[in-house]
Amino acid sequence: MKAHRRFDVREEARVAQLAYGFLRGKSYRRIEFKCWTQPKWSRVATLISRYGCVPTQDAVTALKAWREAEDAIAKAA
Repeated sequence: MKAHRRFDVREEARVAQLAYGFLRGKSYRRIEFKCWTQPKWSRVATLISRYGCVPTQDAVTALKAWREAEDAIAKAA
């Protein structure tokens, strides 16, 4: 029970928060300022396509552009 909360539920909450922030137009660094592991980006894209009413392929493309824009900003700073 404890392992389920620590690993499964926590990861799902994280990807849901990222998808929600993406749909609301927030920057990735504003949502996750500091993290040690990469989220499951495929799951984030799935949630974006589900709740944003966009095809999955469009969500993957938009999510990739969102991440690359954040990387460019981080390198410039």
